Amino acid sequence: MAKRLIWTDESLNCYGFWLLTEGGDLSDFKKNPIMLYNHHRTWSGKTDEILPIGVWEDYKVEGGVITGSPRFDLKDDFAKKIAGKVEGGFLKACSVGIRILEVSEDPKYLKPGQTRPTVVKWKLKEVSIVDIPVNPNAAGIVLYDANDNVITLSESGNSSLLPLLNKDINKQNSILMKSIALQFGLKESASESEILLAFTKLKSDHQAEVAAITLRATNAETALKDL
Repeated sequence: MAKRLIWTDESLNCYGFWLLTEGGDLSDFKKNPIMLYNHHRTWSGKTDEILPIGVWEDYKVEGGVITGSPRFDLKDDFAKKIAGKVEGGFLKACSVGIRILEVSEDPKYLKPGQTRPTVVKWKLKEVSIVDIPVNPNAAGIVLYDANDNVITLSESGNSSLLPLLNKDINKQNSILMKSIALQFGLKESASESEILLAFTKLKSDHQAEVAAITLRATNAETALKDL
């Protein structure tokens, strides 16, 4: 059984944005589920061109994560080497090649530390095995334009396709997070996970209090009936 690998999730990547998983259009990809290595294309004009190394099978979308199993072309010597490194656990990362269809700066799609709009609609072009991904969960991304040319992003540079967020939005997001942290009795510098933990505790305490009140009311009702 081939290993299942993460293609993409909703983690913030090193370029300062993330993909909304449910906004992904995989319809064209399903007709040609191509697997590349490090997004190498055969028409790129490079002297070290690499042919597709296989296809993807049994792909699934679950809980904001897309995964799939690689089927390598074992008649190709290079693909066979990559297959061995994947099976041996030496290559563990994937990267999706996408075309952006729609982005959003709506605060509901922004995460702490985000510097670019969220990609809320996108079309999957290909999925590559890669050596170094751009997010911490062994998944990466490259962008294609309407002519299927790769668009290069830098971690700090601007881009007409994915421009840096308006500083006012970043500032408002930061102020909102600080305000929420203070409401929970935390420090202004509290992380998103610390705020979520405080919220979970508050919710749990509230549910316990409601349960206690309900129990007291039930006992009182029973006592009245016994009189």
